[in-house]
Amino acid sequence: MKLKALVTVISLVLVGCGGSDSSDSSVKKSGTLDGKIQSLNAPTQSLSLHGEQLSAANAKISYEDKALQFSNLDEGMRVKLTANNGDTNDIKLNPTLVGKVTKIDGTKVTVDGVTFEYKLDDDIEVGDWVLVTGYTQADGSIKIVSVKEIADLDDDQHEFEGAVTDLDTNNQTFKIGPVEVAYSGASIDKDDDQTLENGSWVEVYGRFENSVFNAVKVELEDDNDYKDTEVEGVLTWVNQDKTQIEINGRIRAEVTAKTEFDDGEKSDLKMGRWVEVDLQAQGDTLWAKDIEFDDEQGEKAEDFELKGNASSVDQVKSQFELDGKTIIVNAKTEFDDDLTMDKLDGEAIDVEGVIINSEYVAKEIERQD
Repeated sequence: MKLKALVTVISLVLVGCGGSDSSDSSVKKSGTLDGKIQSLNAPTQSLSLHGEQLSAANAKISYEDKALQFSNLDEGMRVKLTANNGDTNDIKLNPTLVGKVTKIDGTKVTVDGVTFEYKLDDDIEVGDWVLVTGYTQADGSIKIVSVKEIADLDDDQHEFEGAVTDLDTNNQTFKIGPVEVAYSGASIDKDDDQTLENGSWVEVYGRFENSVFNAVKVELEDDNDYKDTEVEGVLTWVNQDKTQIEINGRIRAEVTAKTEFDDGEKSDLKMGRWVEVDLQAQGDTLWAKDIEFDDEQGEKAEDFELKGNASSVDQVKSQFELDGKTIIVNAKTEFDDDLTMDKLDGEAIDVEGVIINSEYVAKEIERQD
């Protein structure tokens, strides 16, 4: 996974607070919100998220168990909070990377083995702890939107999140982007039906030593963690008939006849579009109750659809051959029509997915009509 430079202009969206007049029909935001801070107003202790101005004057602000102040927030940071009629009392930071700056070369910055382009604040130096926030794009890259200094943490409080690749269960290692993670001594935090596999989205905590992230805890993310939540981010995949979407490379949701669209329509569902999605539970899956389109455009990727008979199924490598192409299967691949990897060989199937770093990664596999 290649981290790319980002020069992002974040719109400052100010929403009127309204008065107590009974004729004021404005409705202030309530519910669980997950997204990036668009603007901050220190004098009023308020922030803008999902286009709403929210008061944080009485909010508890934290990263993991560490209490923070309003001054620790930064535009672009990803946060999860609960809003109640325009107020919030709980703001949790959700960075992509937490660690020490090991090198600064102009705008080229290295944090815990990850190098990216970003213009740091002048007071950030080599050796400082920072919270790095980025968003996964459809092409597998990450756009860095915030790098904020934080007071020193303990050596085992480094954090890195992302999709698992190059999983080696024998040596108990995997990669997140360019970083190798050793998890032999780590606790695995997961739901009963989850397994650690390529494509799993994980948050890893531990120490970064000698170019290796030595994990003490690996936490597997579950899509159901986002039920009843308004999530903001990039569409990293949309299937051909626009009945499924993937957000930020990690959350899958169904688009149904009940889905409502704001500032756009169903045909605008395209990879790279920035959206706000109201996610609701639907059995063991999520569905999009409302999708609002933003003008911001993320990186795109080339998608594909292939049909034919599957062959050379390799369950160890999680791949098979189709129409002369090697198709990669991972934790985010959805099998329909009661298909599984051990049922694929010889089956006439229809595969949709994206091409990332020249690899054909399957997102949906179903039997041919």
